[in-house]
Amino acid sequence: MPNKKKVESSKNGIIFIYISLSILAAITISEVFSREINQYYFHALVWIGSFLVFFLFFRNKIMNSVKIIKSRIKKSTGWPLGVKIMNGICWAGPFFFIIFMPSIHEYLILLGIGLGNISTALIFLKYNRLKNVDQMIVGQICLISIIIIAVLYQYNIVEKVHGEFLARILISLAYGIGGIYSILSDSQDTYSKDVQI
Repeated sequence: MPNKKKVESSKNGIIFIYISLSILAAITISEVFSREINQYYFHALVWIGSFLVFFLFFRNKIMNSVKIIKSRIKKSTGWPLGVKIMNGICWAGPFFFIIFMPSIHEYLILLGIGLGNISTALIFLKYNRLKNVDQMIVGQICLISIIIIAVLYQYNIVEKVHGEFLARILISLAYGIGGIYSILSDSQDTYSKDVQI
């Protein structure tokens, strides 16, 4: 009977924490100064600056994680063409439709990140035996967030004008939870291996 290839866990933890903190910092700074400075270039600089600062802070850990992830997913180039197209549509499709439906852009942003993460996680599990539970968590929280925002709108708890801000907060939260789960899982795996030794 042939041996099944072992399913490996992802190493996305620090990268997801980095994304979460960068988004949170960017939306906080943009919100604080939005009334005084409402220029596109200012907000663009804030977002770029936030990601850059946290990258410099986590640089070594991020680079180590990227090396591990790259070594595990080199075979992703061998995915069937149809699978690659489907994955691309899941990520880019909702963002593309923002052009035509800007009034629901907060839903489409969450949909793109949700479907993108879930589809990528499922594909890696099937073709690379890489178990991205953290990525599934991010995707599921983003999809659930669509329902949360819709309910908040329905009962006038949150005004439409604050929808994009709320969506970004929920995205930051999703990546933060996924990152924490990944780091805790890695720590537990390391502890289990040490105990066995």
